[in-house]
Amino acid sequence: MADPSYLVFNHSTQGPPTDGSTVFVISQCSTGCDQIALSGVLALNLTNIPTFILDVNATTYTIAETWELAVLVCRPNAVVQAREIISNGTGFLEVLPVSNGKQYATQGILHPIQTPAMLSFALSAISWQDNPIVSNVPLDFLFGQQQTNSLPSKTYSGPPIILTILPTEILAPKFSAMLQSASKCAQTELMSKYTH
Repeated sequence: MADPSYLVFNHSTQGPPTDGSTVFVISQCSTGCDQIALSGVLALNLTNIPTFILDVNATTYTIAETWELAVLVCRPNAVVQAREIISNGTGFLEVLPVSNGKQYATQGILHPIQTPAMLSFALSAISWQDNPIVSNVPLDFLFGQQQTNSLPSKTYSGPPIILTILPTEILAPKFSAMLQSASKCAQTELMSKYTH
């Protein structure tokens, strides 16, 4: 996952994303790779998503390589609007749909640029190197729990283990759920700073 604080930039402003985007960069070497390093490890099946090929020329110290890359940009298309919210009595809030074109006056507590930007940074805390509980989140998102839970233990002999990235029509609702959970955590942390 590309960190929006220093790896992802808006082309126009050169600043961090303010639209809530999260970027996943997936790559694998397909030719010219170090076969010793690649034997018996994972291979990615990228047929369900758009990819492009990057040819890396040989240098004095390296051989030519061909890489297959995919860049998945997930953008929530967040809209800041005033809505009616009710408590269901069990500690959960429910946002009601807009009824018959009824417009509510905005309260001004959610900034129209800062709120989507918060969504970009809410997911940036999930990375491949974090603690073991969190580090499976990007893997489960991209490949699904069924594939990740059935991975064998590490082996360095035999054929590579093939993982297939889920199609975008499955990734989209999973991204929405992941973003909703991450934004709840970010909101709770922020609110705790102002209530203590």
